[in-house]
Amino acid sequence: MEIKVELKGSKELSDLLKRVPKEKEAEVKVEVGDIALKIQARAKLYLRAQRAIDTGNLRNTILVEFSPTKIEYEIGPTAPYGPYVEYGTKPHFPPMEALEAWVRHHGFESAWPICKAISERGLEARPYLTPAYEDYEAELLIGIQRIMGMNWD
Repeated sequence: MEIKVELKGSKELSDLLKRVPKEKEAEVKVEVGDIALKIQARAKLYLRAQRAIDTGNLRNTILVEFSPTKIEYEIGPTAPYGPYVEYGTKPHFPPMEALEAWVRHHGFESAWPICKAISERGLEARPYLTPAYEDYEAELLIGIQRIMGMNWD
């Protein structure tokens, strides 16, 4: 099963990006790229702060993909369980094989007790990407406005 979650910028940011003149695109792309890298680093810090790091796999798979043609960057984990950490889950019975490596890593003999607990309680959300984006959204808007000559200081 694959899950994809998209967090897009605010309407204000989206509208602003549509108005970037051709001659400013390269400069705006650099600005957006710099912020994307800051969001990536901050997301990793949020995982650490929430003690959501076990083996480091989720943290190590948070990547930034740069579009070669658009002012667009994707930031997110390639680990398939990334969205479940970000948003949590309702109670459900997870596939035991999905937890086998975790169970062995922690010295348990069986995934059954963990699966049972998740089936009763679900998983608590531990947001890391959303707050990282929110931390830099205003800086991104200001940077793009500055490049486009929209300063009102």
